[in-house]
Amino acid sequence: MQIKKGVNALNVQNYYRPSTLDEALCYMQSGCVKALAGGTDLVIALRERELEASGLVDLSLVEELRGISVKPDGLHIGAMTTFTQIQNSAEVGGICPMLAQAASMVGSPQIRNTGTIGGNLANAATAADTVPVLMAMDAQAVVMRSGDTRLLPVTEIPTGLNATCLAPDELIVEFVLNPRPGAFMDFEKIGRRKALAISRINMALVMECQDGVIERAAAAFGAVGKTAYRAVPVEAFLAGKVLSNACIEEAAAVAEQMVAEVLQGRKTTPYKKKLAAAVLRRALKKAMGGEVL
Repeated sequence: MQIKKGVNALNVQNYYRPSTLDEALCYMQSGCVKALAGGTDLVIALRERELEASGLVDLSLVEELRGISVKPDGLHIGAMTTFTQIQNSAEVGGICPMLAQAASMVGSPQIRNTGTIGGNLANAATAADTVPVLMAMDAQAVVMRSGDTRLLPVTEIPTGLNATCLAPDELIVEFVLNPRPGAFMDFEKIGRRKALAISRINMALVMECQDGVIERAAAAFGAVGKTAYRAVPVEAFLAGKVLSNACIEEAAAVAEQMVAEVLQGRKTTPYKKKLAAAVLRRALKKAMGGEVL
């Protein structure tokens, strides 16, 4: 554990660097403090005075928050696991390849080496790339504060732009994803360029089929609203369907209508609803085995 005072460049008074989870949870009770994971968003916000904090709790030495493992209840990913580690993980690739795909598309190599999956959710940016994947996988987050632990669906954590339901003294400790053997999975992203791009839209899709019939579909969109969210109308439409070109076009129309209702006439609505239809169409064509341009 280390404590530093006067981290003036970030306008914070105290800097805590715990080495255990218990210490970290203790420091999270020290007034208006913020947890520092990769810092790729938080440090910028503090420097630009978009965010205020009396102190930082640096989690970089807390090994309990790192790592990827497969246990009887599913795939466990520590909140401090970096995007690069997720991208390169055989366990992630075997159980949820679209999460590895999403992690590989986050920012630059430097960002992927530093940024963490827990920070990606806790920052609650609308365009966060791994959050729709976690939502579509029905992932659960283990959330702790000193003396208390709770398990939350990832879908419930973002509540608005850069806002979550987490208490100020709570930390995301890890994520748990249930394997879905045989399911089709895909992550789609559109940015202004092919690399180093913030998503204009992103989407994760999971489908489970039996004899060509979609038994269950889970889709989540990001960057088309204040938070990422599950596409419930799309999921309901796809359930029980057999994929065909006509079905795909109908599903794309459902996605357009959903996004139009979410954005409620904002200037970006015509553009975003077309993007939503395009990424869903692309994913469903992949599922059907067709060519995608």
